[in-house]
Amino acid sequence: VATANRMSGLAGAMFARQLQKYSVTHSELDDFLGQKTPRKIPAGISQQVIGDNFMLIPVGLLFVVAGLAVGVGTALTGTAPNLFFTLGFLLLMPLIGGIMAGATGWHRVRKSRVLQEGELFSGTITDVSQSNLSVNQQVQHMVRISFPNNAEESAKRNVSCAAYSLGADQAQQFYQSQQPVRLLVDPKDQDHIVCVDLIALFD
Repeated sequence: VATANRMSGLAGAMFARQLQKYSVTHSELDDFLGQKTPRKIPAGISQQVIGDNFMLIPVGLLFVVAGLAVGVGTALTGTAPNLFFTLGFLLLMPLIGGIMAGATGWHRVRKSRVLQEGELFSGTITDVSQSNLSVNQQVQHMVRISFPNNAEESAKRNVSCAAYSLGADQAQQFYQSQQPVRLLVDPKDQDHIVCVDLIALFD
């Protein structure tokens, strides 16, 4: 943000506009958590948690339709150079497209549900460890969190979530200080959570 503010001209404006899509303030986060369910998800929280990936769904469906159309068309007209060419379009492209669209849709539905309907808990980070995965050149960290189990007040439930970049740094700080963190728990899957205190805040 500081870099964007120092930049001038078109490049600075474009950089600032891109950052604005991810912007979440303390008051926005508190207002969001204070809403009755189903909560209305602010644009910045949606971008940070759900992601800017909606277009993968129509692209995946396009792969399915194109693969079937080309495969069937070449098979009926006899213009395919060989059987493997036809099978490649009939099977491979729809499979890739279906996985792309299905996985993206599943991800967006789960994240939207936990943000809109999730029950708010207070938990404690018990471990932060670096994984072997990277997403958009950012190393993934797995954050382990313990929080009270509704069924048994004396029992604790242990869950994990992924964190990257600033979120991983914040998780390390919470872990070292042992300060409580807020998390939303999916009403349909208590192992699926969003730790809202790992959302990057812009103020």
